[in-house]
Amino acid sequence: MNFEELKNTLKQQEMDKFFEQRTNDHITAVQRYCKAVEDDDNLRFKGLTELGLLHDQTKYSNDEIMPYTYYTWKRKCKDVGEEFTEDPAMEVAFGEAWKHHYTHNKHHPEHYEDLEKMKDLHLAEMVADWFAVGEEFGNGARAWADEKIGSRFKFNEQQVDLIYQIIDTLENLPKEETNEY
Repeated sequence: MNFEELKNTLKQQEMDKFFEQRTNDHITAVQRYCKAVEDDDNLRFKGLTELGLLHDQTKYSNDEIMPYTYYTWKRKCKDVGEEFTEDPAMEVAFGEAWKHHYTHNKHHPEHYEDLEKMKDLHLAEMVADWFAVGEEFGNGARAWADEKIGSRFKFNEQQVDLIYQIIDTLENLPKEETNEY
């Protein structure tokens, strides 16, 4: 193995490790939020904690892992100001992986042709996902909801009310309830 091959192998190992850590941290955060929502109303959201345990597992599938590793590294480089050269083939692959991801994960609104078919349990997991992403990137779930509901996502009135009810619940929890799992 020459030096360039070694360097590429080490970079790939670093990318793989970063993807795994970031994805595990994200899933753990979603699990905490799912548990908090179910604990708050365990009749309506019975089973949400179990859904959280399965959250985003497709990212480890052959259809998603390489493109998501690439995308996660790209995002990391952007966030810390490191140089990143986009790979056109990986950009296409990521688009295909994203489609696979939302097709196989009911907590993504893109999963549905008719959002009215999205169950409350999946709406709650979606909001937990928004909170975990907001925790990671410093933007809140409420701001995301305010921006996307009605423009990108056409939820009905009852769904919008439920989404904001869950957001209120999670925003008003004592910090220690969402930081333990």
